[in-house]
Amino acid sequence: MQNTFEHALPDAQGYFGEYGGSFIPPQLETIMLEIAAAYDECRKDPAFKAELARLYKHFVGRPSPIFPR
Repeated sequence: MQNTFEHALPDAQGYFGEYGGSFIPPQLETIMLEIAAAYDECRKDPAFKAELARLYKHFVGRPSPIFPR
């Protein structure tokens, strides 16, 4: 299984490759930068990575009343 937590995207300007990006109202820009900085700090924590992997394994893609399989 490939580790998807250690990738270089998005780049420093918030772009995912040549065309993707983040376009938000100026009023939210400061808040989003704070959230991004907090995530960058959390993603270095092995406990955070383990919990995220557990949630992906047990909850992401599971059937729900809205999207049954």
